[in-house]
Amino acid sequence: MTFLFRISTCFIFYIIFSFQLAAQENEVWSLERCIQYAKDHNLQLRQLDINRRSAELDVVQSKNARLPNVNGNTNLSTNFGRSLNPTTYSFETSNIVSNSINVSASVPLYNGGRIKNSIEQNRLIAQSRQWDGSKAFNDLATNIAAAYLAVVQAEQQISIVQHQADNTLQQLERTQKLIRSGTVPAGDSLQIEAQIANDQLTLVQARTAADNAYLNLSQLLNYFKPFRIEIPAVAVPETAVLKSMQPQNIYEDALRRMPEIKAADLNVQASQKGIDLAKAGKLPSVSLFSGFGSNYASIARELINSEKQTAIIPIGFVGSIGGTPVFTQTEIPISTDTRRTPYFKQFSNNFNYNIGVSLAVPIFDAYNTRTNVSRARLNIENSEIQLENAKNQLYNNIEIAYRQAVAAAAQYEATQKSIAAAQLALANIEKRFQVGAATVFDYNNAKNQLSIAEINQNTAKYEYIFRMKILDFYAGKALAF
Repeated sequence: MTFLFRISTCFIFYIIFSFQLAAQENEVWSLERCIQYAKDHNLQLRQLDINRRSAELDVVQSKNARLPNVNGNTNLSTNFGRSLNPTTYSFETSNIVSNSINVSASVPLYNGGRIKNSIEQNRLIAQSRQWDGSKAFNDLATNIAAAYLAVVQAEQQISIVQHQADNTLQQLERTQKLIRSGTVPAGDSLQIEAQIANDQLTLVQARTAADNAYLNLSQLLNYFKPFRIEIPAVAVPETAVLKSMQPQNIYEDALRRMPEIKAADLNVQASQKGIDLAKAGKLPSVSLFSGFGSNYASIARELINSEKQTAIIPIGFVGSIGGTPVFTQTEIPISTDTRRTPYFKQFSNNFNYNIGVSLAVPIFDAYNTRTNVSRARLNIENSEIQLENAKNQLYNNIEIAYRQAVAAAAQYEATQKSIAAAQLALANIEKRFQVGAATVFDYNNAKNQLSIAEINQNTAKYEYIFRMKILDFYAGKALAF
């Protein structure tokens, strides 16, 4: 019974696992889902997000520099031999245990604008890091769109090749009928069978290309479970739309939107704040400080009996010595017996505090401030070059995308004409073949030419669509089909 139960359990788990695997393989992903998944799981984007959050922490830290700086310290020590008595400030030969507690605080009142400029600089850097992440996401989305279209193209290639293979099988049936009727020689079927084998090889190659396209997309997504993509109904853009586009207009509009330009511009502003930070080294700084503390010493003593009596003590004479004496009354202890002063009583008796203002005026710092200012100016120059380089790169990308779109459009139009010519040629050869006026070789050659034209058109179609999507992206449109 137990054995049968185990077998049944294993069988049930196998069925469940098979259904789950089949569900994964049949899971259909759209381009939007691919981009969203990559946004959530791409390692480079996650690293850039960490950089952004780290920069935001720098902003918080620079703001917190306005808050007081409070420190507390305590120490416990034992002195042996001749040491300073902290109660009488005289040296004695004795073992002394001492303990002190101190709390100090300081708050900046003026430091040449360091805090203010540091906050502004870190805020600009944090914004720049955010745009860096947007730039990386745009690049990733563009690559995913290209990989996605490559999969669509590969799937379409399989359909084209499969259709051609089916036509070849149908042609074999027709040829066999013609052979039986004596219209064509029996050897013609061998050539068609060879063509069938060639179609099967082409089909295997198309499926391999589709698998490679899926692998490339999986690597971009960082997702390696089985899935299928949604085949969108992509309309081929009209060439009139492309002709209406001007790279210069797209570039001028992209300058206001593209994250790489915004990031580079913010870096220029951040480096400009570096000048103010460096110049602050020439200015004085003012801070408010305060503190309190107390101490304990094991050698401190106090009277055991605190009762006192009044005594009259002479303190001098009126006029000169021998004149009328002057007396005063004072309280003196009745007993001279002492004991160690209690710990907390000493802390109460010895409590002290202070408050003040400190001023630091830089006089000479071995030209460090001058060097820092010069270095800040170089940083500005470097960031301005990076901004100009980003603008040039953006223009080059748009210009290249436009030229590639024009070339893809021309190639697509050429493939349309090629297909039309190949279809007419195949139809003509097929009629001649039916009456025995053309050979199987002629027919296969015409059919192969049509297949090549259809594959070329499929490649040119998706190349044209992708290049137009890139131009639309630079023009401010979302990557979607």
